[in-house]
Amino acid sequence: MKLKHLLPVCLVAIFCLIQSNGIAQEKIKVTDTREDFNDQRADALVVEIYEADASFVEKEWRKLMKDFNAKVSSKKVIFADNALVKTLSDNTVDIYAKVSQMKDGKVQLIVGFDLGGAFLNKAQHASKYNAAEKILYDFAVSVSKNAVGEKVEEAQKEFSKREKALEALKKDNERLHSDIEKYKKQIEDAEGNIEKNVKDQEEATKAIEEQKTFLELLQEKEKAIK
Repeated sequence: MKLKHLLPVCLVAIFCLIQSNGIAQEKIKVTDTREDFNDQRADALVVEIYEADASFVEKEWRKLMKDFNAKVSSKKVIFADNALVKTLSDNTVDIYAKVSQMKDGKVQLIVGFDLGGAFLNKAQHASKYNAAEKILYDFAVSVSKNAVGEKVEEAQKEFSKREKALEALKKDNERLHSDIEKYKKQIEDAEGNIEKNVKDQEEATKAIEEQKTFLELLQEKEKAIK
């Protein structure tokens, strides 16, 4: 892996930090609205959840409804039948919820509370509305933090991976420098050996010429003997 490959990752990390700073300034807010639940128009509460996807929000909402001992079913609408929410009422309530992914990356959660004959609304059920508002607020904060926490964990793993990659590059660099020094020494030794080899060749050539002259003299003497 080359160092230039780390640059895009650094840019992504910086972008994420900027984005996170922006999210930190956003305040989770629950407001009232009206929504269609299974072909009935009803009062409801709405909240936006950050950093989570719709499927994760749906899963966590169904889990919360089961904590209220509700029988949960879902198609387009998540329906919690006979939920026992003590902070809301001593009686069971039916809770309808719709989850949708927004274009800006946030998830919108719309919830209607059927108190039995009437849906919870801010004007007629002020104290119960405040309790429901807190349920949605706490849920949105918890899910947003959990979603961000998972991304932090993933980012930490990627960060550690990149750190290890950088350490490996540094070790490779040290090894290459060490190899260069070793090769330089081998070149110096080889150059010295070449000089010695040239001298040895000169001496060997001289010795051969002397031996050739001596051999020729002996051959002449041999011919002279009769």
